[in-house]
Amino acid sequence: MKWINHMMYGLRDTFRALTRHKAMAGLTTLTIAITLFILGAVILFALNSQAASQKVESELEMVAYLKQDLDNETIAKLGDEIAKLPEVTTVKFVSKEEAIDNLNARFQADDNLKESLEGDNPLPDSYRIKLENAQDSTAVANKIKGMQGIEELRYGEDLVRNVVQLNHSVKVFVLIAVLLMLFAALFLISSTISLTVAGRRDEIYIMSLIGATGGIIRMPFFLEGIIIGATGSILSIAALYFGYSKLEMYISHLLPFLPIYVNMPVIYALMGVLLAIGIVLGAVGSAFAVRKHLNV
Repeated sequence: MKWINHMMYGLRDTFRALTRHKAMAGLTTLTIAITLFILGAVILFALNSQAASQKVESELEMVAYLKQDLDNETIAKLGDEIAKLPEVTTVKFVSKEEAIDNLNARFQADDNLKESLEGDNPLPDSYRIKLENAQDSTAVANKIKGMQGIEELRYGEDLVRNVVQLNHSVKVFVLIAVLLMLFAALFLISSTISLTVAGRRDEIYIMSLIGATGGIIRMPFFLEGIIIGATGSILSIAALYFGYSKLEMYISHLLPFLPIYVNMPVIYALMGVLLAIGIVLGAVGSAFAVRKHLNV
């Protein structure tokens, strides 16, 4: 039961210290909350960016136009050859007749276009190709261009390159932002605990003289850091949940064409991670401060 008494003492001492330095503790808690809110917002931005990129990638397709006068057997073999490429997920043959029907349906109100397409069909047969990963588009394009019977290949090379570059840039930005936010939060908690330790040097010295162990002396400072970190996390989670819910409603009504990441299990997991980060940062920040200022 001794450890329970020690814990109760630590909690009493912790809340006494927080009350004594409530302005500093409150400011640090608020700063931690803002820092973790920004961290969570950055991660949600990355999730939305990833979801948007995946949507764009899933809709990207290559169109391989075939040379004129290929026989059916050659066309079928060419389709099989394309389908065997490991990066390819689907291959759909579009005949010249189907292509002109699609074009007429798309521009059905344009009489001039209809007149120009009457008679001989100028459109070629083609294959519409989708890939598992848009990053492989250039390599796959080079393979398909080298196949016998391919007249031309179109796949939006610039769009693919921009999507891939955006994905990479977002990942680098998120990594740097996360590291900066974590370092800032750690520094703030450590600074707050350092001030608490400095203000209680005489009390700590007396406690060590009367036989208090190092663990008993350190415990209030660890608990103070954990409470500050946990409280800041809870505030950031509440603000993040409320703000993201409102943002999702706003976008779904005004910009329904813009996808927003609403996988709630992942978002709940993110909130749990933010809470854990706050607690860990509080403990680690306290450890740094205690190790630096206490020799007990």
